[in-house]
Amino acid sequence: MITSVTHFNINVLDQARACDFYTNKLGFTIVTDVPMGNGHRWLTVTPPGNPGLEINLTPVVAGFGHTKASAEALRELISSGTFGVGVLTCNNVYATYEELKAKGVEFTKPPKEEFYGTEALFKDDSGNWWSPAQLKKPETAKTPGLLYKPYPRSSTIWGITISADRLIVASARTTHSSPAKILKVKLILGPTPLDVFGT
Repeated sequence: MITSVTHFNINVLDQARACDFYTNKLGFTIVTDVPMGNGHRWLTVTPPGNPGLEINLTPVVAGFGHTKASAEALRELISSGTFGVGVLTCNNVYATYEELKAKGVEFTKPPKEEFYGTEALFKDDSGNWWSPAQLKKPETAKTPGLLYKPYPRSSTIWGITISADRLIVASARTTHSSPAKILKVKLILGPTPLDVFGT
């Protein structure tokens, strides 16, 4: 039985620079920093209020779980802002926005009221984006399994699968009244280029 999440990875372009960003700008704390050989480090940080959660700042480099080609392709996707990491809850998102802006954090969206609460968007030093948010209290929707009222618009969800010899990016669209529908699956790296379009 799964009881909790304790670790997850964030792919970063430069591990030392990412550590500086997450600790000195976001206020995270270093939990583990140990050498792994060949110049690599196992480096984890934890956000305020989540002492049991460790985020591994994982450098995207050849030989560290990647070929040269897959590392280059993933680095390009990261730097272009392709990947969202998660939601950082705040007691006052407007104050957090002003605090992080003053520290030089790059925001792509100022605080804005949405159906689930008030959120902003910023990018870390690599290009990964986070959503600092002040969330509304969950509501029990009529649809089983939903915590919030159904979003009235459709949403596009991006996913990525990486292995030593291939990089696959997929997108799907879902609405509150229909299941996810595959829009496109693209094999970027692999034996042969491949595009598969859904209906």
